Amino acid sequence: MPREAMDYFQRNIDENLKRFSPSVKGHEYSIKFVPLEFAEDKKVATEDDYIVEISVNVSNYDTLYFTNYDECWIKNPNGAIEQVPVTQIR
Repeated sequence: MPREAMDYFQRNIDENLKRFSPSVKGHEYSIKFVPLEFAEDKKVATEDDYIVEISVNVSNYDTLYFTNYDECWIKNPNGAIEQVPVTQIR
């Protein structure tokens, strides 16, 4: 896979993760392109065959609070508490 294609893929992932709420910043995840390798008696991978590994770092948020009204609140590292829609938690 040409370097330009990898860069394009990474930019698209970055743009899509920024649309999440709360957004996922570039320093909170990593993308790794792992070339496919097969045993000699199996199908041979080409130079363009990769497995894409996306790893998201552990959040710095300390505590989740839930209410009986299906509300979720999260305490961030600064001590501030903000509401997070429950549908975002999976």
